[in-house]
Amino acid sequence: MDAVRVLLSRLAQKGKITKQDINERISHLLEQSIKSQGVINLFKSEGANFSLFEEAFQKEIRKMKEKNLAVKLLERLLKESIHTFERTNVVQSKKFSDLLNMALSNYLKGMLTNEEVIEELLKMAEEIKKNEEESNKLGLTVEEKAFYDALSSPEGVREAYTDEQFVALTRELTEQLRRNRTIDWNRKESARAKMRVQVKRLLKKYKYPPEGHEKALETVMAQCNKWADDDENVIERKLVNVEDDRDVRNLVYNRLIMNADISDYELQREVMEVYGERYPDMHIIDWHRIIADYTPMVREAAKKSSANIVDMQQLQYGMVAEPENNHNSEQE
Repeated sequence: MDAVRVLLSRLAQKGKITKQDINERISHLLEQSIKSQGVINLFKSEGANFSLFEEAFQKEIRKMKEKNLAVKLLERLLKESIHTFERTNVVQSKKFSDLLNMALSNYLKGMLTNEEVIEELLKMAEEIKKNEEESNKLGLTVEEKAFYDALSSPEGVREAYTDEQFVALTRELTEQLRRNRTIDWNRKESARAKMRVQVKRLLKKYKYPPEGHEKALETVMAQCNKWADDDENVIERKLVNVEDDRDVRNLVYNRLIMNADISDYELQREVMEVYGERYPDMHIIDWHRIIADYTPMVREAAKKSSANIVDMQQLQYGMVAEPENNHNSEQE
């Protein structure tokens, strides 16, 4: 908490604190303190990191004498967290954006005191934390959780299923959409129409309440639109480069031949260790997607007693015929 104490001390020495002073100081503090991927390292004490979601940090915020400074600090940190949702989860992004805007609006109108708005913002931080904990509890990836929330958006729908049923629906939906996802798909009406048909069929398969179909479909497609963002297209280009790298494919292939039961996590770790420097822009989640996309067919073939080198090599280098067959079967 030393950074904040020094900041407050300097401001106090100046006498009256203006809004411009607060904004400038907060901006300077955050520029030095906010790290990527939503992890916020604001205050350093003997090497310890504090997060917006940690109890120790929240206690320090509550103890700050300059309450308006605490409000501004929380606002900036929450906006950083919400910005992460804007890139990954349309439902949670809208939810927390609306909550933040409402709290700040009531604060500016004088309907909330400094202390009250601080509690509102800290409560919001707790809700964001619970959302992440729910993903872990359900065993969902970030991408799957986004579609889980999209499917949950119509009121009352979630209660119609058990956790296992809804997670199964979410995973099958995510896999189908991801398998048919291409760069610039959103500019091709035929691709968008195909995705909509797939969503409708899946909702019907899982007996999704008819009154929620339209909203669910609309929200799912809005979530798919996140794939059209420039950042996502950059990721797709990175993935294509790695997928075309025969060295990477050889490593995964050989490891699966030796041990078809090796976990995706172990494969991912080994591939990152060997080829991480070759692809410095690849993040953990990118490597995870590569492994998740490539291994299923090879792993299944390696487990068959009748598997032979020719068949395995066709899967290793070709992998064209099987996806094409799947495509044809879906059209039928």
